[in-house]
Amino acid sequence: MRELTFLLGDIIFAKVPRTEEVLKWRIPFYSCNGWLCYLNPKKDHVEIGFLKGAELQPEFPQLLSEGKVVRRLIIDSSDSTDAELVATILQRTIELNSFKRRKNKRQSFKNSAFLFNYL
Repeated sequence: MRELTFLLGDIIFAKVPRTEEVLKWRIPFYSCNGWLCYLNPKKDHVEIGFLKGAELQPEFPQLLSEGKVVRRLIIDSSDSTDAELVATILQRTIELNSFKRRKNKRQSFKNSAFLFNYL
C-alpha cells in the first residue's frame, strides 16, 4: 500500500499544483487555500479523508461517514476510475475552499468598515 499512497500523493500534486503537504499524526495532510485531504495507509487499502467531506457527500455518495465533518474514500488499487474520482473530489474541495475564503474576506471587510465608521 506504500506505492499506492505515493501514487495518490502524486495525483494530488498533479491535479492541484499549489498543494502543500504537512505531516500530522504520521500521515500526510494536503492543503490549498484550506485543508483538502489526508492519506492514511492501512494494511490492505489507503483511506483518503476529505476534511470538508460532509459538504461533499450529497454530490459524492461514495464517501463514507466518519464523524460530523470528515468523509473518507477507500482506495484498494491503482484503478484509473479511482484516480478520476479523487481528482473530481479534490477540484470540488478547492472550489469550496475558495468560496469560503471569499466569504470570510467579505465578512472581515464588513467588520473593518463598521469599525472605521465607529471610530
